[in-house]
Amino acid sequence: MIGKVLAGKAVVAKAVGGATIGTAIALGSMTSAFASDGQHITSTKASAHTEAATYTQAQAKAIALKNCGGMVKSVGFNDGVYTFLIHGKDSRNHHVKVNAQSGKVIQIQSAAFTKAQVQSIALKNCSGTIQSSSYANDVYTFLIHGKDNKDHHVKVNAKTGKVMKVEAVKFTQEQAKQAALQQHKGTVQSVSFSEQAYTFVIKGTDNIKHTVKISPQTGKVC
Repeated sequence: MIGKVLAGKAVVAKAVGGATIGTAIALGSMTSAFASDGQHITSTKASAHTEAATYTQAQAKAIALKNCGGMVKSVGFNDGVYTFLIHGKDSRNHHVKVNAQSGKVIQIQSAAFTKAQVQSIALKNCSGTIQSSSYANDVYTFLIHGKDNKDHHVKVNAKTGKVMKVEAVKFTQEQAKQAALQQHKGTVQSVSFSEQAYTFVIKGTDNIKHTVKISPQTGKVC
């Protein structure tokens, strides 16, 4: 209940049990605490964000695998939704989306073609040996070392089975590897690729792991 205005200020009536006065004092203390401790404010926001996801990633993963058996290859989180890429027991890839609030599966997108089928399509368009492959957005990208002794990127849509792109690159993976080792001498532990770069993880002679990206078009560090 609001009292009369005295000397230009509103007087708040005393609530039952002094709750209003107690609340005002508590709010005043909180304001001072937050004003003097910016880190506490950040921590509070982070906690609120964490609490927004009722289901943890592990719980959501279990739910996804119940709906689509297989092996989880990757996971993403955006706008309160977990997206799992699962290589299914049917040899196809599936994107399974799980709501982090309700724990419900909201979408399952499945590739129409298996990896083996897509791989066969890629090799028909570019005869050679598959060095490695990647999968994203329903598209397989194969790195094929062709009979012409060049490396090629071949993209195949896993939903339609159509070849989207065949492109020869100027520098092979082996040439890029040698360029990477010139940057850091050691042993190559893994290699991945994209149209933009070969990415090498090297355990150096200094016993430190180094990541080196080499352009397939220029052969230079990028």
